[in-house]
Amino acid sequence: MTLDSLGGLLLAFGDIEVERSWGDRHPPETDDQKRNRLLLAMKLEEIKNISDEWKKKATGGQKPPTKEEEEKKALDDIENERKIADYTEKSKLKPMIKVKLAETSIHDLLIAMNRMAQYDRLMSELGILTLKDWSAEDKVLIKAKKPFEVEFVDLPPIVAEGKYSPNPEIQAICE
Repeated sequence: MTLDSLGGLLLAFGDIEVERSWGDRHPPETDDQKRNRLLLAMKLEEIKNISDEWKKKATGGQKPPTKEEEEKKALDDIENERKIADYTEKSKLKPMIKVKLAETSIHDLLIAMNRMAQYDRLMSELGILTLKDWSAEDKVLIKAKKPFEVEFVDLPPIVAEGKYSPNPEIQAICE
């Protein structure tokens, strides 16, 4: 099950009420954006390490950098700045887009999740689901101080002889 299918499951099995609306969301991050974000983090870490080494050379007991090393570092700094700008640009989030939303309250969500749990247990008791050991779930529910309890709803008694419809054909079917 993926996060994308959760809404459909809740609507189908959770009997959850939703409000349909439009909202602004960022599109999912692409592989190229993820790669550039990681490259940017690696480059920044590399620059930090190089900077620490230069501070040690400048202030520590090591020999100071030569003129050629300073010129090379200046060229490397320019190249690093270019790469950082490039990685930053390529890893930016895409502009927000309008998407259709199905919004609900957290209360309704929790009720729907409870109904789905009851449905799963019922299907297990009927042999439709193969999971027969609910001990791990029961332990978690007991720790949360909400043990699983099946609530039985008494149905009203069926009236053997009653008037169901003024239409004689429908009344004949009901008798």
